[in-house]
Amino acid sequence: MVYDTIYYVLYTLLKHGVGCVLDGTFYQDKLRSKVGRICARFDATFLLVIVKAPEDLIRKRFEERAKRNRRTLSDADIKVLEKYKELFEPTNLSHIEVDMAEDHYKTLEMIGNAITERRSTNT
Repeated sequence: MVYDTIYYVLYTLLKHGVGCVLDGTFYQDKLRSKVGRICARFDATFLLVIVKAPEDLIRKRFEERAKRNRRTLSDADIKVLEKYKELFEPTNLSHIEVDMAEDHYKTLEMIGNAITERRSTNT
């Protein structure tokens, strides 16, 4: 149901000419591919970004979020991390990889450059 909702929102936004960034696990290639197909229908640029981070950094962020003791949009915790590490499928789709341990500005620049490159090859 979660992915169907994401696809519906993506379809609706693209139909109205609004670009978007999807943030989710997308742990199976079939889930990622469907996003690509929806983007293709509207001639929208599709860039798959695989986000990586050292496990100690992820654990630290979960701990910090738990200390803040407030609800967030994500229910992810260490148990969810362990589950999706096992389920995550490598992708055959064109993609870039970023490391969240790197400087955020470097990461944003890398993503921006990849979008620009993708747009220039699609026109």
